Amino acid sequence: MIELNKTVIEGYRIKSKIGQGGMASVYLAENTDINPSKVAIKILDESLCDDIKYTNRFKREAIISSKLLDHPNIIKIYNYGSAGDLYYILMEYLDGRDLGYYIKTKRKFSIDGVVKVLLMVCSCLSLAHRKKIIHRDIKPQNIILDGNNVKVTDFGIAKVYGMSNLTLKDENVMGTAFYMSPEQIKGNNIDERTDIYSLGIVAYELLTGVTPYDSDNTWKIIEGHLYKTPVPIKNRRRDVPDYLVSIINKCIAKEREDRFKNVDLLISALKNKEIPKAKVQEKAYLVLEKNNEVFHLNYSETFIGRRELNHIGIEDMFVSRRHARIIADKNRYVIEDLDSRNGTFVNNVKIKNAVLKNDDSLKIGRSYFKFKTVL
Repeated sequence: MIELNKTVIEGYRIKSKIGQGGMASVYLAENTDINPSKVAIKILDESLCDDIKYTNRFKREAIISSKLLDHPNIIKIYNYGSAGDLYYILMEYLDGRDLGYYIKTKRKFSIDGVVKVLLMVCSCLSLAHRKKIIHRDIKPQNIILDGNNVKVTDFGIAKVYGMSNLTLKDENVMGTAFYMSPEQIKGNNIDERTDIYSLGIVAYELLTGVTPYDSDNTWKIIEGHLYKTPVPIKNRRRDVPDYLVSIINKCIAKEREDRFKNVDLLISALKNKEIPKAKVQEKAYLVLEKNNEVFHLNYSETFIGRRELNHIGIEDMFVSRRHARIIADKNRYVIEDLDSRNGTFVNNVKIKNAVLKNDDSLKIGRSYFKFKTVL
């Protein structure tokens, strides 16, 4: 039980609660006889202390962060351990707020301010990646603005290569939905380009105030990461320079081969204001006629049907669970009906298979789409 002004850990008396996360709380603690006189103590929620999965994750955060101790943009870890029933991490106290707080309070970040934040986070990630550590949860809540400095925190789900004692089960499918890379979502192997993707999403949000695939529905967010093209940054904020738009677009490319190969190349592009080639636009897409919603087609195949099991989910009782699929075949897109209950129609003709042409009309259930190709 944590009692303010009574609980003492390693000589530090807990004074106030200053933060709350998904699995732990952060407290300000003081000791006037020791320098530093103020520290932050992160304490695992008591309800999780008997769960080895969470205690191991908590411990690994401290171990990984301590290996990066000497970097000015990574929060310092002084010690970790347990006291009675409490698991704790003793760490540097920062008199600042995380970027999530500033986004929530509608703070408008200047262009120079965003670039400075990106460069400092990149500097931290450059060191981490050299040490074979992939953060995997870069998001505004894990980036603290401390005066003119930025500190990255929470390496609890980081992937560490070559350290089997710090391995998590199912460790590829971890992260925060708003900022997860497509390869994370799919559970594929990841590398440093996963952190680059997440940082690109953060940059988009700092500049515009919203994430590219903002939704209350997790499946909609995931669908966005996998298949949709974000609203162009310039549509949301006109003063963003072309070089920065291009850099962010390259960071959030769906195929990691189209992103920066490493953080050092991203740093160079930011410092030199380069305009790299970036691919965020897919080859073709469908437009839902009733509201002009855009659904970009996958490079291999796109399934259409009811609910979230499909790339394009339609809530319609006249649509089968797996209704149709569109296959990318070299420079053609072929639509195939999957023995649906009510059929698939192209230009008002019921089909089994059909090659799609620009501006073709599709009817699936009670929904009408226009097929569009990108020239």
